[in-house]
Amino acid sequence: MFHRIVSILFLTLICSAFVAAQEPKVHITFNDDSIVNLGTATVSGLSFYDQEGDAPVYVETGIGDIKAIKLDGTNYVSTDTSTTAFNIEGAKPKTVMAIIKSDQTGNYSLWTVGNTADYQDFTIKVNGADILMGQHWNGDYNTTAPYPTTYDWALVALTYDGTTSHIYYNGIETGSNTVALNTGTGNLRVGYWNALGNSYRGGIAEFQIYDTALSASDLKAMTRDYGGMTLTFKNTQELIGVNGGADGWIASNGKQMFTGNRSGSEGSVATNLNRSSNVYNQSNDTFTGVLWGEAFKVADDTKSISIQISGGGLLNSDGTAAHFVAPTTETGTTNVQSLANVAGFILYDVDQGKFLLDTYRCSSKDQNGTAIETQTISLEGLAGHTLVPTVVDFATTSWGMTALKSVFVPLGTAETGTLLQTSVTKSWTFDSMDEFTSNWFEVDANGNRLDAITNFRLGAPGTCNYYVGGNFMTANGNSWDATVGTLRSETFKITGDVIEFLIDGGAASLNNGTNDVEFQLWVDQEGDDVFEKLFTANRSSSDNAFEYQLWNVSELRGADAYFQIYDNRNTNWGWVGLDNIQMISFHYVPEPATWLLLLGGLFGLGALRLKKRA
Repeated sequence: MFHRIVSILFLTLICSAFVAAQEPKVHITFNDDSIVNLGTATVSGLSFYDQEGDAPVYVETGIGDIKAIKLDGTNYVSTDTSTTAFNIEGAKPKTVMAIIKSDQTGNYSLWTVGNTADYQDFTIKVNGADILMGQHWNGDYNTTAPYPTTYDWALVALTYDGTTSHIYYNGIETGSNTVALNTGTGNLRVGYWNALGNSYRGGIAEFQIYDTALSASDLKAMTRDYGGMTLTFKNTQELIGVNGGADGWIASNGKQMFTGNRSGSEGSVATNLNRSSNVYNQSNDTFTGVLWGEAFKVADDTKSISIQISGGGLLNSDGTAAHFVAPTTETGTTNVQSLANVAGFILYDVDQGKFLLDTYRCSSKDQNGTAIETQTISLEGLAGHTLVPTVVDFATTSWGMTALKSVFVPLGTAETGTLLQTSVTKSWTFDSMDEFTSNWFEVDANGNRLDAITNFRLGAPGTCNYYVGGNFMTANGNSWDATVGTLRSETFKITGDVIEFLIDGGAASLNNGTNDVEFQLWVDQEGDDVFEKLFTANRSSSDNAFEYQLWNVSELRGADAYFQIYDNRNTNWGWVGLDNIQMISFHYVPEPATWLLLLGGLFGLGALRLKKRA
């Protein structure tokens, strides 16, 4: 008991220190149609100034109960408190942020922190529809936000770590500049800068100042705590891979199918490209697969998400050109079969275990990556559902590709206080002989383990198309059709929601009802060491080219299972090949500090970060 008490006290001290380090010096809110500071520093003279003597106007943001104050260039929130009271003057680290939605953009700044002298200014200008400018009265720099600040409410932040200034939009860094700041000691004002003619025009809420430079992960977590997120593809080559990356994207085909900066469209991801030159290459249109994004749970289904997309487009009304047709027919339990021959964006519903066909979007017409268009998707009727943004590509014709630049989930859309993590919990790549022989074994007709694998092998890369990595698994021998046998994986625990894989070989239609060639999943549902065959797969049509398939195993979490490749056909197309099997999980994961708080018996980090008045 003594050790337990000591552990809890230790965790409590750690958590208290963490939360204290993240508490804002200033936190000005407008939630009760009044102007109040919830920060740790004293802010004197906090008041509303209007040149025309009008009363303040407060508006709903749609982000829980958060309200904003409306500013129009004739008014602002005033204080008589200097930056020294917040410990952010000079070259000290700092973060200033607010939730904003602009009515107008131009030479308008969001706040006054410091003064208008060389290197002593520290503010953001909404310098254009999507331009966020770091204003320092020297060392100024423009950055491009993923969406215009007039589009919807967004959390914008300016940080300084002692050497570099960074600007963030919903936790996504839009740009930075190395500059030696000497932030001045002028009085804080919200919505005002230099003169009323330069002051902000729009709504502003949750204005905060920290005496530390918050990181991108801090600001992404805050964005999630406000119920939203913006997903982009900055530094795509580092972010996309078998194990995902900093933005949570996971590719079923690794980097082979997905790449970035298509046709000069900076920060986008595209499918089916020439990997060496990053330009469109028709011969690579036949790659297929899925790119999984970060999951979120819908709290407000009156909202819509937005995407920026280009690539192959919808079929013309006269039926001309090789464009896509939006899927409408429900086919298969996960609906992945319904997406045959299309490429675009769609939401996967974790709760229903399927893709939502009415959320499918692609370009309005064939267009390259420089012609990005914005489209919206309604979330009506999806309250409480966990959704995963996905890029899908199952098109194998000319223009069988798509390019996605961003996904915008408005603040107030998702449940807060937790992170929904998209992750690979287990994978089988077939890229090395050691992995193959240590994870797979052959069995006889009675299921007894054989000493050696003789009827299966790592395939001949020059024979099959569109495998991932260095190799794949297939039947053995010079005549794949003649070889028969049963290959089984070691038993594993189901720890994900879906199992995805690439498959080639003989189609199910050739089995004549005998199921003599197929990929199988056997599961021990009752925990009594009795395994049942619950899932089977074949390629949709007999072919050497690998195609993507998916099983929904979310209701089997925690059960033991094994894969089996069953080949009892020694005639035409009597074989099956597999590659890049992955188990993907979409589940709630508290942030590291939240785990500590939970273990210490304290409140969740999300509730502490968004401190409200009693």
